[in-house]
Amino acid sequence: MDNRNLILTFSNDGKYVVWNKTKGKDRPFAKGILKLTNKGRHLKIDGLEGDIVTIDQEFLTLSHPDRPNMKFKRYTP
Repeated sequence: MDNRNLILTFSNDGKYVVWNKTKGKDRPFAKGILKLTNKGRHLKIDGLEGDIVTIDQEFLTLSHPDRPNMKFKRYTP
């Protein structure tokens, strides 16, 4: 699956929502509860999992041994 047009949002209560940017942010594509393990260094949600390589105000980068690094940019509407 190509994730270039997906928006991933997190809330303070530990939930996430995945939106499809090309179809507008009006209906969620997927949602659930995120899990942080390994002392907060491993992020896991449905269908996406990886070690947090970097996280700052602009980017979240995850690594996983079975796939290339995944980089998420902060969404600004």
